[in-house]
Amino acid sequence: MGPGMLTSHNVKGGLASEAIGVVGNAFATPDNPARDDYDTFKAQLGERLMQYLYDKLPQLNGKVDYYEVSTPLSTDHFCAYRFGELYGLDHDPVRLQQTWLGPRTRFKGLWLTGQDVLTCGVTGAMMAGLMTTSAMIGSRKSMTLLKRIFGPSNKSRT
Repeated sequence: MGPGMLTSHNVKGGLASEAIGVVGNAFATPDNPARDDYDTFKAQLGERLMQYLYDKLPQLNGKVDYYEVSTPLSTDHFCAYRFGELYGLDHDPVRLQQTWLGPRTRFKGLWLTGQDVLTCGVTGAMMAGLMTTSAMIGSRKSMTLLKRIFGPSNKSRT
C-alpha cells in the first residue's frame, strides 16, 4: 500500500462491509507516480473480492473469465466530468439539508423523483420513487400501496 492509501479492516462483517477510502496522492493519473500504487491497490482489492466470492460460491471458482475493479477515481478518469459527478448532486450535509429537495415542486403537475430526491444509487432512486408516489397519491392510499409491496404474501411459504 503506497502513501495516501487508507484501508480499514476493522468493520464488523468482513470484506462485504469493509470500508475502503482512497485519499491524498492516490488521485492517480497516467503521469502521476502514485498511479502504480493505485493500480496495485485495485489489483489486490480485486483478488480479495474474487476470493470472497469463491468462498461464498465455490461453484464459480474457475468460471469467471474476466473481472475489473472500478473506483470513483476510475469513473472520474473515464468520464472526465468538468462539473458534477456521476451521482448528480453532491451528497454532502448541505445538500441533505435543502428544504426544496423533494418530490413536490411549485409547478402544478410537475413531480421530481430519482436519486437526487433522496440519496444516491439504485436503492435511493427506488425509495425516491416510493416517496414521490406517496406524495402524489396521499398518505392513505400510500399505506395500501406499501402493504401490497412489503406486506406478507397471500401464498403459502413452504
